[in-house]
Amino acid sequence: AINGKRDIGSTIKPILYYEAIKCGLEHYVFDSSPYSYLYNNNKITVTNSSGFYYGPIDMRHALAVSDNIYATKMHLTLGTNTLAMHLKKYGINASPIPSLALGSISLSLKELNDIYTQFFTDGKYIKTKFI
Repeated sequence: AINGKRDIGSTIKPILYYEAIKCGLEHYVFDSSPYSYLYNNNKITVTNSSGFYYGPIDMRHALAVSDNIYATKMHLTLGTNTLAMHLKKYGINASPIPSLALGSISLSLKELNDIYTQFFTDGKYIKTKFI
């Protein structure tokens, strides 16, 4: 249960937004509406699984409603290497692809917990121990 790998989906968004805040982008507003972009000569369209779109949306609102469009646009604004490099600090090799912003990576509960710990320790990395 602790070490099994599963797709992490939207639980990656706070990690992405942490990087955005470090880069001074916490006040960015993006339009939440179906969004398309080209990747490897393929048109990719991002939607919200809820089917709801919020128009102009800031990071706080995007996090609260788990907005896929905001996450994708922020990821592309930061550059896809930013999130991949953040994960590398934890020994996690992730491809710097646009869908990484939506959690297209499998992690164990332990790996995810190790990353989330930094939110509660003022950025200090503490490896999780289980009893």
